[in-house]
Amino acid sequence: AFEQLHQELGDSVGFVGVNVVDQQADAERMVDKTGVTYRLVRDPKSNLLNWFGGIQMPTTAFVDARGKVVKVATRALSPDELRAEIEAIR
Repeated sequence: AFEQLHQELGDSVGFVGVNVVDQQADAERMVDKTGVTYRLVRDPKSNLLNWFGGIQMPTTAFVDARGKVVKVATRALSPDELRAEIEAIR
């Protein structure tokens, strides 16, 4: 869902994937397998996850144009749910 919307919305919305579990090599293999093109970062100590208020994976944090976290979802989101949340804060 993230890659699909990243492709559709282009640079009008920023996507950042955060790896909190996988070793770097495993994460790179996953990127090769899935074809993800948005920015990815590693957070092995879960600092970002904790800062956003996430308690488990998957967690999606929605950040507005001012950099404020406006919503956190700690479950998998469908493409339609993800799109609706993005549109609500644009």
